[in-house]
Amino acid sequence: GAKSKRKKGDADATSGEGAEDSANKEKKEKVKKEKKETKKPAPRTYHTLKEVNAGLTAGGGAPQRVNVMAMVVSHSRVKETGGRATHKYMQSINVIDPSMPDVTQAVALNIFGGQRTGDPSDELTQQEACKHFPKAFCCGDIIRMHRVKGQSHKGALQLVGWPDAGGQ
Repeated sequence: GAKSKRKKGDADATSGEGAEDSANKEKKEKVKKEKKETKKPAPRTYHTLKEVNAGLTAGGGAPQRVNVMAMVVSHSRVKETGGRATHKYMQSINVIDPSMPDVTQAVALNIFGGQRTGDPSDELTQQEACKHFPKAFCCGDIIRMHRVKGQSHKGALQLVGWPDAGGQ
């Protein structure tokens, strides 16, 4: 008897295995591609300080959450807020960007952390709270701020952020 030679991947006339393998491979590749596409996070949109300020003016002064990149011009250490504030600690960073480059009109970014619970034994110490705040800054550092709240304070733009899980 004559034997026919089959190439790898040729379909078996009786079982149809080659066609099934090909269809399964295509399905697996399609699922893999869909998973890759869904894993990509949406790109962040960054706003200039001027855009944030204009948005406040246009929106009637209502606070808005924004992403901003800016340059540090000065900053304070983490300190206690005192009084009855909801957060026990804060840090101030003054920033500028190309849309508002005048250092005398730098925008304050106030970062609050260490939620007050009413039970002193349950609250963070200053040393523990400092671990959750951004690390030390130098003038000239470029920082990225995500989901900070833009608001008006005494007629000037102010940004507010929280290092621990989004704040309020």
